[in-house]
Amino acid sequence: GVIGIGIAATVTGIVVGGIAAALARKK
Repeated sequence: GVIGIGIAATVTGIVVGGIAAALARKK
């Protein structure tokens, strides 16, 4: 449902943000 989509979007955002932060630290 909508809640599931919201949770999925949140998790995806956290993962993407974590990857971006990791790449930023490497640079």
